[in-house]
This record gives sequence, structure tokens and C-alpha cells, in this order.
Amino acid sequence: MSTNSTLLAPTPAVSTQDFAVMGILAGLTMEISFSGIISTAVRVFSGDASMGPGGFLPIAIIMSLFNSWSIIYNSLFVWTFFLNPTNCAVGQRATNVSSHFFYVTFGTLKFSLLPYIFE
Repeated sequence: MSTNSTLLAPTPAVSTQDFAVMGILAGLTMEISFSGIISTAVRVFSGDASMGPGGFLPIAIIMSLFNSWSIIYNSLFVWTFFLNPTNCAVGQRATNVSSHFFYVTFGTLKFSLLPYIFE
């Protein structure tokens, strides 16, 4: 009886099609975040918006932070698919920290806009 066993490569956790869809969605999200930063800056620097305590400036700062963390989080999320065993822990930790900042700024943005929504 022969004990000829072949070593098989591990199957990837994400298929090529899934990775393509996630890459497209992350790219679209980063593009929308870049355009959000640009449109917020244009509105702030054009002088059209009121800049007092109840004006647009506090909202603009929170929106810019949210869009910045969205870009960082999506970039790190895509990067985690290319990690190897030597940098996996650091990459996953960086992605986890950036996701927490992303969710906190989203919650802050959501609750800071509620008074404007229900006027």
C-alpha cells in the first residue's frame, strides 16, 4: 500500500470574484470620500456658509474627518488581503483601529446632523 500524499495549497478565503467586487466598492467609496472632502472645502472657502457656532464649520470639520477616515479605513481594508504572516498582526490591528475611528466619526456626524434634519 502506497502512502503517496500530495500537498495541496490552501484555498483562499476570498474568491477572485469576491475580491474584485470588494475592490470596486472600496474604490468607489474612496472616490466619494475624496469628492466629499473637495466639496466641503469649496463650500467652506467660498464664504457661502455661515461659520458661527451653529453654522456649517463644525459640521464641515466632522464631515472632513469622516471622509478622511473613510479613505484610510478602505485603503487598510484592501491592504489586509495582501498581508503575509510577518505583518498580519500589525495590519489587522491598524485596520481595526481605523475602523473604530471611522465608526465613531460616522456616529458623531449622524448625531450632529439630527437637529438640521428635524428643523
